[in-house]
Amino acid sequence: MEKQDQKSILIYETREEKLISPKSGKPITRIARILNPFTNNVSQAVAANGGPRSFENFPESLQQWKSRVSFRGRKNPPRKWKEWVDQLAEKYSLLWYQLGICDAILSSMYEVFPNRELVLGLSEFWCEETNTFVFSWGEATVTLEDVMILGGLPVVGESAMSPLTDDLMELEMRLKEERLKLVHSKARKPRQTAWLNHFMGSGSEFEHLAFLTLWLSRFVFPSRSDTIGQHVFQIAIHLSRGTRIALAPAVLASIYRDMRLLRQLASITCSYKIAFSGPLELVQLWACERFPNLGPNCNALQPGEPRVARYHKLRWNLTHPQVKLSLKSPTNFLWRPYAVNLTNWRHLAYYNESEEKELDVHSGLDDDVQSYIVCLQVSELVGVDCKENYFPHRVAMQFGLDQDLPGDVSDVHFDTGNGKIFIPARSFEPGVSTRYFNWWKEMMMARHDKIENNFVHGGVMNAKASPLLTEEKNVEDCHASGASGSMKSLSEEISQQSGDGDELTISMVTSKSRKRKTCADFGDQLHLIEPTREIVVRDDEMKECATHAVESKGRNAKSLCAVL
Repeated sequence: MEKQDQKSILIYETREEKLISPKSGKPITRIARILNPFTNNVSQAVAANGGPRSFENFPESLQQWKSRVSFRGRKNPPRKWKEWVDQLAEKYSLLWYQLGICDAILSSMYEVFPNRELVLGLSEFWCEETNTFVFSWGEATVTLEDVMILGGLPVVGESAMSPLTDDLMELEMRLKEERLKLVHSKARKPRQTAWLNHFMGSGSEFEHLAFLTLWLSRFVFPSRSDTIGQHVFQIAIHLSRGTRIALAPAVLASIYRDMRLLRQLASITCSYKIAFSGPLELVQLWACERFPNLGPNCNALQPGEPRVARYHKLRWNLTHPQVKLSLKSPTNFLWRPYAVNLTNWRHLAYYNESEEKELDVHSGLDDDVQSYIVCLQVSELVGVDCKENYFPHRVAMQFGLDQDLPGDVSDVHFDTGNGKIFIPARSFEPGVSTRYFNWWKEMMMARHDKIENNFVHGGVMNAKASPLLTEEKNVEDCHASGASGSMKSLSEEISQQSGDGDELTISMVTSKSRKRKTCADFGDQLHLIEPTREIVVRDDEMKECATHAVESKGRNAKSLCAVL
């Protein structure tokens, strides 16, 4: 229902405008298509705030965190997985296509090796307030379109958090029972390989549900330690019953959350290794597509292969200076990589070679065009365990539209029942308004001055180090509250334990003085790892993380930044 204090606006507006080409830098006057919300007033433009985003002059101690970060999100397909996919495809391929997950399931059969330097280099430019990369030449980000194309996941559908009806809750109970059997087995954990071996080839209707559960747990919303996570049960049940679920927004929410966490961890002096299990491989693929000089020599696509096949089993080396140098140059960036001709790649329906389209917005549009419309709208992304803001109007050129000053997103409601939608030709080159060009240039100059001022006055060099991370006890799972947020303080003790052994208490170890207790909303998929032991921080079932404060012993007591 539309709120009374909301203003209804069209997705984009058309007007004559003086624009500057991102390639040539030359101004040209033509009809511009500007993505809403925008503003004509520089004083009302919403800047990418948050302080300096450059580590170029930071002390070495703040750069060492990179050596402690690893990524475990993209798991290799387990043995027999391809065989199971082939078996079920004979019966369910049409359903997968209707659900919009056919390419995503195919993608799960390919291996993508992580490139740490690429993702970590990008994280230095991340702005937590806008969920965008803030480069000296402009803003860019991973959008719903990127997740749809690179991950093969649907943008349109019911929410990933859609509840189950009473009749479907019986299936959820059945899944929990099957999972509990594995917990009580010799392995004492619901291992994904055991799940596969148990259900593969059973021939029952439940086999398909078990298949979707494993696929979601391993490849879409990865579970820790290769286990079956209860957090995907509802989604798997909906999919098995033919309900299309918008998986792309939920996955993008987790990506934004993890990128925020990477930025926050840069300011923490940490004695532990940190491993992410989230889908940050999509950030890596995004970078390879948009900064081709940072990617490998890609495989040739075969007919019918998903986009991820280009990167199957490829390894390549990058240095941090190489990444930083490339990210600083606008000529290295492709605003519309999916519009480029690629052998054996089927362009989405809205990508036309030379014909521009202006379509009436109505419910009869095909899935590709409906997805494109959703990709253009400011929204709140609802994930399995988090919520994040989505601001495509700040990166309009990634959709082939022109960029103007980004406006205020509060109290904005899009009128998608009326009006038209403009779909540019693949050959179309978008531009930025002269207002935006001058505004961005002045903003970057101000930020550069701020960085210099910080160092002149010792603001960064003399900053006190954040508390060290230490271990109070080994933890199996931590289930967070799910609200996105930045670093925050704990002022009370919270304690909760589950009965099935999946939830264990996490301790917040404060400094000896207990003057400040700080924790990060690390979200779903973070592991804190000591060389010989592992502290796990996860959120499978979206329950509140159990924490309690204890005082560490010794003169050099450390403090653990635990996760809610």
